[in-house]
Amino acid sequence: MTAYFDGREMAMLHRMFRREFLLAGGLVMNTTTNDRAELVADHITSVGTTLHHHHHMEDTHVWPLLEKRCPDDIADIVTLMESQHASVAKYGEEVTEAMAAWRTNFGPATRNALVAALDRLVPALLEHLDTEEERVVPLMEKHIAMDEWNKHVAEGIAEIDPQELMVGFGMAMYEGDEDIIAATVENMPPDVRPVIRDVASKAYAERAKALYGTATPPRSWELV
Repeated sequence: MTAYFDGREMAMLHRMFRREFLLAGGLVMNTTTNDRAELVADHITSVGTTLHHHHHMEDTHVWPLLEKRCPDDIADIVTLMESQHASVAKYGEEVTEAMAAWRTNFGPATRNALVAALDRLVPALLEHLDTEEERVVPLMEKHIAMDEWNKHVAEGIAEIDPQELMVGFGMAMYEGDEDIIAATVENMPPDVRPVIRDVASKAYAERAKALYGTATPPRSWELV
C-alpha cells in the first residue's frame, strides 16, 4: 500500500519560517553593535536560503507531479503558487540588499530600511504559507507518495552546508510532531541518523540563545 505525503511535515517547515521571520524584525531593531548585526544578518540569510531551497523544490518537483496527476484540481493553484513564490522572492531580494547595506554601513538609517524590507516580506510569506496549507497540501496528501517527497528532500539536503543543516533541522524540530521528526531523520544520510536529533537540537538551542537570549523562543502560534 502506497504511503502518501504527510501534511504535518509541511506544517513543521512552515512553523519554522513563520517563527523566524516574524521574530527577525525585532532582532534587527534591538541590535546595537556591528558584531551583533553580523550574527543577526547571518541568521536571517540562513533562514532565507532554506526558504529558497524549499520553494525551488516545490517549483521543480511538486507542481509538475500535481499537474500530471490532478490537472483539473491544480491548474489555477499552480499559477497562484508561482505568483506568490515570485513575490516572496522579490521581497526576499529587497531584504538581502537592505541587509548588505546594514552590514556595510551599520546605523539607524540602514537598520530602518532593513526592518521596512522585512515588513514587506513577512505578510507576503504568511499569505503564501496559509494558502499552500489550505489548497495545495490536501492534494499532495492524495497524489504524491512519501518516498517521492523524501527523495527530493534528500536531494535538497545534499546542497546545504552541514553546519547550517544541523541548525535548520533543529529549527524545524522545535515545533515538529514526534513521528514526523522521526520520519525526517530516516530521510537523512545514514552516517548522521544516530546523532542528528541531539546535535540539531543543541545547534538550534545555541543559535536561539545567541539571538533571543533563550533556547526556547516564542512558538509560531504565539506570534500570529
